[in-house]
Parts: sequence; structure tokens; C-alpha cells
Amino acid sequence: DEEFEIVRSFQRILQRGAFDFTTSHRYLGAFASTVVARGEYATATSLAYEMFVAIHAAMERTDDPFSDDDVLRVQIAEFGDAYAQILLREDGDEDARRAAQDSANPLYVPRNHLLQEAIERAAAEDWDYCRRLCEALSNPFERNEAFDEFARPANPAENARCARLS
Repeated sequence: DEEFEIVRSFQRILQRGAFDFTTSHRYLGAFASTVVARGEYATATSLAYEMFVAIHAAMERTDDPFSDDDVLRVQIAEFGDAYAQILLREDGDEDARRAAQDSANPLYVPRNHLLQEAIERAAAEDWDYCRRLCEALSNPFERNEAFDEFARPANPAENARCARLS
């Protein structure tokens, strides 16, 4: 099935490039709505590449998974093209597409680095961070600028810190 293969293709890209799962799915809504808004898939491969570059930047990674990995670049191009073709066969406008995808992909999730920070602050009896994190997690699909710090994936240093503590 074509849609199943798109999902598998996306998952292969996430694995090969070590992209954050939650962030990648959230960015997918922006990709889809842009493709639908443009009404053509000629630029979909470059849009897909730009999406993964943005995900990489959001993860605050210093490596470059793109320059030396031809397979990853080909996977991204093929995914962008194939997904755009599916999107353009469906009816709907870009706002509806974005809303649908964002309603299925949370922006705020209880990530290890956030929970570790909450534990450390609670141990120091600093409850404000914990309250704010709980408030963000109570409405995980709607962006609230006051909670932007809770949307970002862990950077490599935070990942290493949480791994040591676990």
C-alpha cells in the first residue's frame, strides 16, 4: 500500500539521520500544508530537505548527516516527491491539512531531559518549573509561546546527562 510505504520511508529517514521522532512528525504538518498550498510537487524534494535541515537545527546537533550520506539525501528526495503526490491527490486546503496533522502530533511531550530538570528543581523545592511543565503537557497539541522551552528536543549534552542519571 502506497501510504504504508510513505510511513516506512519516513521512519527509515528518521532512523538513518537520527532525527527526533516527535519534532519530525510535528514538522511534517508544515511540509504537508506548504505542498498543498503550492498545489504542485516540483519543489517537494527541496522542501523535504529543508524540513530535515530545520529538524536537525532544532535538535542543536553539531554533526552534518547530509553532506556525506548520499543514501539519506536520496531517501529524503524520494519521500518528499512521493508524499507530495499523495497530498495533492487529496482534497482540502493547507490550513485544514496543517490543523489535522498538528492535532495528531503533539508539540509537548514528557521528554527525559524535561523530566530530569523537573526532578532536580522539585528536589530544590522550586515548583514553578514543574507547574509550567504540567500545564504545557495538559494541552500538548496547541502551541503556547510561554512553553516553547518544553517543545525542543534534548541537545546532545542533555541526552548524555540523562543517560548518566538513568
